Amino acid sequence: MKKIFIIFALLMFTFSNAFAAGEVNNVLYTGQNLFGIEKSDKAQIKELLNNLNKYSNEHNIAALKEFYAKDYISYDGFNHSAFFAAIEETFKLYPDISYKSKIKSVNIFGDWAAAELIDTTISKKQTATQAVINNQPVSNKEIEGTMESICHYVVYLKKVSNKWQIYSDNIITEETAIKYGKATEIDMEVLSPLIVKGGEEYCISLNVENKPKGAIVLASLTREEIKYPPAAPSDIFRKLPKDGSLERVVTANKKGVNEYSLASVGITEISLNEEKTAINYEMSGVAFLMKRVNVYANRNAINEQYLNPMPKDKRAFIFYIITSIVLWQFGISIRDLCLKPDIQFSTENNPVFSFVYLKNTGGAFSIFNDHTNLLSAFGITALICILIYAYKKLEFHQKFKILTLICLTSGILGNLAERLKEGYVIDFIKLNFINFAVFNFFDILITVSIILLAGLIIYEEIRKHYRKHKD
Repeated sequence: MKKIFIIFALLMFTFSNAFAAGEVNNVLYTGQNLFGIEKSDKAQIKELLNNLNKYSNEHNIAALKEFYAKDYISYDGFNHSAFFAAIEETFKLYPDISYKSKIKSVNIFGDWAAAELIDTTISKKQTATQAVINNQPVSNKEIEGTMESICHYVVYLKKVSNKWQIYSDNIITEETAIKYGKATEIDMEVLSPLIVKGGEEYCISLNVENKPKGAIVLASLTREEIKYPPAAPSDIFRKLPKDGSLERVVTANKKGVNEYSLASVGITEISLNEEKTAINYEMSGVAFLMKRVNVYANRNAINEQYLNPMPKDKRAFIFYIITSIVLWQFGISIRDLCLKPDIQFSTENNPVFSFVYLKNTGGAFSIFNDHTNLLSAFGITALICILIYAYKKLEFHQKFKILTLICLTSGILGNLAERLKEGYVIDFIKLNFINFAVFNFFDILITVSIILLAGLIIYEEIRKHYRKHKD
């Protein structure tokens, strides 16, 4: 059934484009009006497009072929043979399919023309005899369904020997919904970008409203390249969350082949048997939703001398530098204030903390004692690496990361400046309620930044695991 859906989705827009009589000598469009006056090219093309709708609804393949050039090829890469092979198969699979076409505009460029249209396609006599979830049949009950589709596209025509023919067409947007059983009563929508870059990640979202109470809704989201014959997509079904929304991040192909974002939905109702001794599970509705995603290849047609990459937003880096310096100077002021004799004296009997004066020629907890040059070299190296990272990677919206780097930079800079100037670091905060090393304000900043960094790493890992689980 999924194969049927994709075949239809690939080509539903074409049926409004097909216009011709059943035989070669049928009138496809008239070149003159009732008074024998030559019609304008625009009038001829509009009549041709109206015949398109007529013969599409008649499922007249022979007539449709009359209006397509032998070297026709669509923007999706379908040539004349593949195009009509798919049309024939679609007519067989959807015998009552009907089309309504609205002409938005017709523009003439000498012997070429471009017509913009919006097609609406409907089929109301669909039946599903079996639903399949994760490759397992879940229902053999025949349920009725409907299909609705809308497509916005452009047809390109050329006038050869005073006869207009279609040479190509390009779809702008395309959406299709095929629903069976209870699914016809539920509002659901699949969302995805209109256009993406090849190899780029994008999000497919499914929103389901007013689902039946007590029903279990399973859904699958995937992407599929537009090609003929279509490949059967791989479905992995998950239970729809209570809020009725499901998302999946996928990666577009790198070949520049247009894609469909696909959503498959199964509705299962739970009930007790007549004896109330067992639970019955019945598939009461199935839906397939499709939305077109246009993929453009990663190619560059610009001469290198004209390549001017957009300047990087430096706001984050400038804010980070200024705030780090301000915090460093604030730390120096805090140290000078706390080491004033009257302030030191006032904290002597404080049971929690007191301010003392201690020269530390080592690192934290006095490690590498009397190795000032080694510690200074390590501090300079760390500071340079942090600055390079901040300049290249820091974005203004990354508030948590900016705060972490500000604390880390100010802490390293404060201790480094003292060590280079004095040959030691002044520690002045002593905890009186515990046997702990004496430390300073910059040590606090470094400790806070390490805690923030650890929290950031844990958050990113949880987020990555969650996204992987959702996929």
